[in-house]
Amino acid sequence: MLLSTQTAALQNAFGFEEAVRIIHEAGFDCYDFSMTRMGWEGHPLQRADYQESVKALRRYADSIGIPCNQSHAPFPMHRPDDDAWNKNIHEWCVRSLEITALLGGKICVVHPYNNWTPEENRDRVYLPLLPYCKKYGVKIAVENMWNWPAESPVAVPCACSLPENFCAHMDLLDPEWFVACLDIGHAEMFPDKTSAVQLIHAL
Repeated sequence: MLLSTQTAALQNAFGFEEAVRIIHEAGFDCYDFSMTRMGWEGHPLQRADYQESVKALRRYADSIGIPCNQSHAPFPMHRPDDDAWNKNIHEWCVRSLEITALLGGKICVVHPYNNWTPEENRDRVYLPLLPYCKKYGVKIAVENMWNWPAESPVAVPCACSLPENFCAHMDLLDPEWFVACLDIGHAEMFPDKTSAVQLIHAL
């Protein structure tokens, strides 16, 4: 078993290479490269030289002996009333697959859109990305999500939250290129409906 953690908080504070160094010195076997903020204005992975930055990170990580095992793409996959975001999110996810490959990662987590059905997520999120999985040799991991409406005192289920829905998503996708990313914390947010153990058995 390999132990890995996301670079998100560290890279936001210290930059890509320092984040990987800290993760390595903390004893992790590999790192999960976070691209969740790629859509934010001014993010370095939006620049024209993003490939050079990523290749430099790969060289540095290789030199200290810590590989990238997976990554996280930007999300959400849709924002109501945000046409600019919705226009660009697909291309950002395509870039995420490319970057994952450049870093040597094998899997990129692409969240489903919380409020879409399994069929809508298949058709609007995952199938349009399949040609790029094949191009870059990177699988997509589908993660169990959660909603927390402003008027609710607790989280409520959404895409992949519950066993039947998570399995319905996975059954619609080619297992050669799509795998499940089970977030244990998310799984335990609905104690009256499911648990991590139930989701593990269902998957």
